[in-house]
This record gives sequence, structure tokens and C-alpha cells, in this order.
Amino acid sequence: MNKVTIYRYSLILTIIASLAGGIMKILHYPYSNIILPLGLIISLVYICIGLYDSFMDKKESSLTKLMWLVAFVALSWLAGILYLPKLKRNQGDL
Repeated sequence: MNKVTIYRYSLILTIIASLAGGIMKILHYPYSNIILPLGLIISLVYICIGLYDSFMDKKESSLTKLMWLVAFVALSWLAGILYLPKLKRNQGDL
């Protein structure tokens, strides 16, 4: 598996697990205290891949790298979805 596939699967799993865990937590269902943190832990996979790809790109400026860092930390789902086409484009450059 290449990093685009791992990135995509971990992003989808994170969104599903976080939403399901959040809904289960609101409804006081059992095992919600396991599923919600699991979604947050899985999110570290695509955040690390995205930040690594961003910081290793020689063409990007420091300001762009800082922007992606803040975006992945503050708005991880949105940044993950927005970074996917860029990651595919960078993968094609190899």
C-alpha cells in the first residue's frame, strides 16, 4: 500500500469512528468511551503522513508549511479532506 491509500483509509476510518463515538457518547451507549478515542488515535496516522509530505516538499514555502501544520492540528478532518488532492498530486511527481 502506498501512502495515498493509507492516508485515505485512515481519514475515512477517523471520520466514521469519531462520528459514531460522538453519537454513542451523547446517547450513553456502551463502548463509546473506546470508539471515540480510537478515532482520535487513527487520526494521527493521516496527520503524520500529511505533515511529513508537506514538510519534505522542497517547493513549498515555510509559510505554507506552517499553514498546513496549524490546519492539521486545529481542523484535522477539514485539513485532511483538503490535503488529499495535494497528496495525490505530489505522489504523481515521484
